[in-house]
Formats: sequence, C-alpha cells, structure tokens
Amino acid sequence: PTDMETVYIMNIEYDLLELMFSSGLIVSKSEGKRLMGQGGVTLNDKKITNWKNKTSLKNGDILKIGKRKFVELKTKK
Repeated sequence: PTDMETVYIMNIEYDLLELMFSSGLIVSKSEGKRLMGQGGVTLNDKKITNWKNKTSLKNGDILKIGKRKFVELKTKK
C-alpha cells in the first residue's frame, strides 16, 4: 500500500496487543486477541499468533492487521 498509517514507537520491547489498542488500530483487546488467534496479524509477513509475547520492533517494520489495515512503525528521533 502506498498510503500507510504511521505509528511512532520507542526502541523497547512491546506487547503488540497493547500497542495496537493504545494507538487506536483495534477497538478492543478482545478483538486483537481474536485476530491474533486466527492469524490475522502479521509483522513483516510473519504471523503473530501468541498475544502474550513481547516483541522487539525496529524502524520500518510493517504491521498488518486484518486484510486491509497496514501500519508502518517508525522510531522517534
């Protein structure tokens, strides 16, 4: 996609469920858990199925939520 939303992150480990909820990408944590359990969340084309794990993110990572929501992750400078 050419017009991706951008979410600015810090260089720390993230709970992806919390990141998606706090940045408004999902309406509830239950929705996020369901999406992850069904394989609907990918980070750089790798499926994220365990919502309990923390993940190290880096500048330029692409987070895909569902079929049509793409987000580019950028670190704050």
